[in-house]
Amino acid sequence: MNYYTVYDIHTDEVLTQGNARECAGALGFTSLECFRTMVSRARKGKSSRYAVIVQKDTPLPQEKVSHKQEWEDDVRRRWMEIQMAFGQSE
Repeated sequence: MNYYTVYDIHTDEVLTQGNARECAGALGFTSLECFRTMVSRARKGKSSRYAVIVQKDTPLPQEKVSHKQEWEDDVRRRWMEIQMAFGQSE
């Protein structure tokens, strides 16, 4: 199962996290296909609104704090790589 973290590309704000169904609902997409199309465009750098990080496995449970921190650090690192690739580094 894929796990998505969706960012607002202009503010770097995390808009939603979860599986495709959870994220699609949170963002107001009418179907999973619309959400998956947005993810594909965002990963190719063609989205003017969203940046998406996709993980292939479900994240670790919240109670495993040390592992959760590692996961958050990994997401942060990937987000910085995206920003650097598009010339938006801080």
